[in-house]
Amino acid sequence: MAAPEQLLADAYVAAQIDDAVGLVAPALSEDERLWLRAQLAEVLAEDSRMGEALAGAHPRSVVHSGRQARPFETPLQDDEAAEG
Repeated sequence: MAAPEQLLADAYVAAQIDDAVGLVAPALSEDERLWLRAQLAEVLAEDSRMGEALAGAHPRSVVHSGRQARPFETPLQDDEAAEG
């Protein structure tokens, strides 16, 4: 699975984490919100069941070849797709 930093760099994952943090944000300081955000990313990165759930929920990208890329996978380039 991806590292927490990689997950937070993904716009979809970051939005899901921010939505979750937003539920309790009024009761937290800015430092606590940042800490909670980092903790959620770490759980997603380290817990295989959470990673599977995230991968299943993450929108798929489709490369020109029509092959579906898995979340957090670098999509194939057109020349790589032609080989596969």
